[in-house]
Amino acid sequence: MTHPRDGDRYLPGAPTNPSNGFTAALSRNELFSGMSLNRIADVLEPGETVLLALPAVASDTPKVLMVTNHRVVLAKIKGLLSRARVLRSEPPARVRGIRFRGRVLSLLTVRIDGARNIRLMPHRAKDASRFTEEFQQLIRTGQMPV
Repeated sequence: MTHPRDGDRYLPGAPTNPSNGFTAALSRNELFSGMSLNRIADVLEPGETVLLALPAVASDTPKVLMVTNHRVVLAKIKGLLSRARVLRSEPPARVRGIRFRGRVLSLLTVRIDGARNIRLMPHRAKDASRFTEEFQQLIRTGQMPV
């Protein structure tokens, strides 16, 4: 399928109510106590719905990896009063896979065709493992797991 604006393939199966998107995806993780994480939703474009979200290791400058119906986004908040900004954004057509290495220092890698990979140290290995499985299914089937 193509997005009418940019012609790139997009991920179907998005929830129909965009207000549920980011908060619903983020609330599936063990870390959802930081209110500053909610500001990361400001980087979303109108009509964009978050399918999956994974927070990075807790810090003063939180990062979140999001999979939306139009792109894969790594976003960050630089400070307590700062706005969120996009560090990386890739269309789903360039995503070649995802790998999670859960050890003492866990690392999640989204493999991107023709560009640097997106890497993230997840806050919880359990959440990263679930995120990886669901993202792999989304890549394979185009549908979110039920």
